[in-house]
Amino acid sequence: MTGFEKISESALRCFRWLILGDEDVKGCNLSDTERKIIEKYSDVDVLQRELDLFDSIDNSKAYLKFVESVRKSARERRAKLLRRTFIGVSAAAVILLLIVAGGVFGGGDDVTVVNKYALAESEKVLLITSEGETYSTSGEIKVEDEKVVAEKSKLISTERDYAEQAKINELITPAGVRQKITLPDGSIVWLNAASSLKFPTNFDDTARVVKLCGEAYFDVVKSSRPFVVKIENASIMVYGTTFNISSYQSASLSNISLYTGSIGLKTDRSSIKLIPGHYVEIDNMTQLISDPEENFSDSPDWMRGRMEFLSQPLGKVFEVIGRWYGVNYEISPEIRNLEVTIMISDKTSLEELSELLEMTQNISVLNENNKLVITKH
Repeated sequence: MTGFEKISESALRCFRWLILGDEDVKGCNLSDTERKIIEKYSDVDVLQRELDLFDSIDNSKAYLKFVESVRKSARERRAKLLRRTFIGVSAAAVILLLIVAGGVFGGGDDVTVVNKYALAESEKVLLITSEGETYSTSGEIKVEDEKVVAEKSKLISTERDYAEQAKINELITPAGVRQKITLPDGSIVWLNAASSLKFPTNFDDTARVVKLCGEAYFDVVKSSRPFVVKIENASIMVYGTTFNISSYQSASLSNISLYTGSIGLKTDRSSIKLIPGHYVEIDNMTQLISDPEENFSDSPDWMRGRMEFLSQPLGKVFEVIGRWYGVNYEISPEIRNLEVTIMISDKTSLEELSELLEMTQNISVLNENNKLVITKH
């Protein structure tokens, strides 16, 4: 049974209890999550607000937004399944999805975005300047007049040896925090959680070079000078375009998605030119580049404050969730490859996430001193 089918079945029981007063449902064993939902929606005002929100959403557009992330190779088979379950879902099931997704269709324009449910939310974005000064910072960050200007910053330390050796700036985001920065040429970079970007105070006359570890979305200003992003085992060259790179040290694959313009990718073993609306993956071990596949989104999900996983292994899902919430986790080996379909957003708490996983999968999620322990039921 798919995750959506289980959600719909569970939500239907809640709906029958709340709206119809079904005695058969009242006599069955309800889960703790279902009891919480029933308690919450016994409040007529709360129920009406959620129904008003549901009525304001175009189901067909919501469906298209979800399936746009489906990989080309499995698009037809999975889209048919999703359409049957998504379009057929009851109003009560949609309410449950909204509880978990927490405004999944929204987004924000803040220059520093903090996941309020992240366990690492007390940590700040770090800026290490080419002078060797380390600042704790938030708010707007931009490079102008050959210096880095941070809207809100506090000097933490100064290392002169670093200044003599590096001559470069570095922006570091902790888990649960996303940060925007404007580079010397006016190009904009959104740095995702648990990532770092190294950049100069001023680009030279031949190329605009930055180095990324982690994930970032780039909106590059057109110029006769190429813009080069270096990652662990590859480099990406562009002249003016929008694209996303995910290249974490702990990951086996790097992912590059192109939205507008064109880019060229090169490793020691292969190279490729990418056209808009496509993505490729780089095997970080072999440095081989996959064939391009279609990308149905106009920007990465994390930029809109949400994450969507469609039939993804539980282990891969928690690699992202770990950075999203700044939480450590431990997964039993026998369920690491369990396929999971789930949508969450900035407004989804760890408790809600755990309840959703337990309700839709045959697993147990326990929070032991801010460490999630995931085992089979």
